[in-house]
Amino acid sequence: RSADEATVGESFMRRNAERFHALYFAGRMVTALLSLLLALLVWRAARRRGGPRGGLLALGLYALAPEALAHAGLVGMDLPTALTTTAVVLAFAGFARRGTWAAWGWLALATAAAFLTRFSAVQLAPILGLLALIGTATRRLARPGRTWLGLALLVPVVWAALAVGYAGQVYAGPLGALPFRAHALQRLAQALPGLHVFLPTAYLSGLDYVASFSQPGIIHPYLLGRTLEHGAWYYFPLALLAKWPLGFLGALALAVVARVRRRGAARDGWEETVLLLPVAVVLGAAMAATGLGVGIRYLLPILPLLCIWMGGVM
Repeated sequence: RSADEATVGESFMRRNAERFHALYFAGRMVTALLSLLLALLVWRAARRRGGPRGGLLALGLYALAPEALAHAGLVGMDLPTALTTTAVVLAFAGFARRGTWAAWGWLALATAAAFLTRFSAVQLAPILGLLALIGTATRRLARPGRTWLGLALLVPVVWAALAVGYAGQVYAGPLGALPFRAHALQRLAQALPGLHVFLPTAYLSGLDYVASFSQPGIIHPYLLGRTLEHGAWYYFPLALLAKWPLGFLGALALAVVARVRRRGAARDGWEETVLLLPVAVVLGAAMAATGLGVGIRYLLPILPLLCIWMGGVM
């Protein structure tokens, strides 16, 4: 009833005092397995781009990254978010390359999983749309018409996944009747009060909670020796420079230099766009939401994509 995370967490711990260590350990084992699956995706994708050595390098960069080591041992949504985001990007690359409905099936499955994992999956909409536009303009799509049709079909797939995942408890009323706390959703409800959304009630309340939590002024980021009242757009670039290991930053710099010197072929350009455009969108969204400046865990989805890219280039 309190809707306070700390209160709920302590209550759960006290109500399960005799077994909560075993429960936490079991939950952490699930996350560790998901991290192994993400490592497999990173290795396979980089191996396809850069051969066995490229795959091994990308795998090493991911496996030794502090974020991968830390979040693989925690019961949380950060590592599953990175897994589903990477899966969606790689599945779209396969669908764009082959244009088969079997490849679309993997994309649909990954997208549904992403939306059931975290509310930030809404970022996938502009990512996939921009990739499809670029692929169409550069003629890199095997079947452009089917690609756009496949993206359109993801909408009912995601809706069905949410309806099933939230046990069919779908809200069918007008948007204006919902008591939103987030300013952005309040403005949307005021602009379209009669719009019927047909989404799970718990999903809408959770989306509202997360959106309000990231508003300026709710969290006061600590940066360069002072507490910021409303955050700063440059928090995440500085945080990455401070928190990523020097070895990882050095590998990233070497990959950029190698890529510039090589001036790769058109094929490399399209594959790099598929990997790096999601990195830019996720980083840009985090920089725009200045209230999220509490560490770099919100940027975990860009880590495996950068590892794949560096493995392929180097």
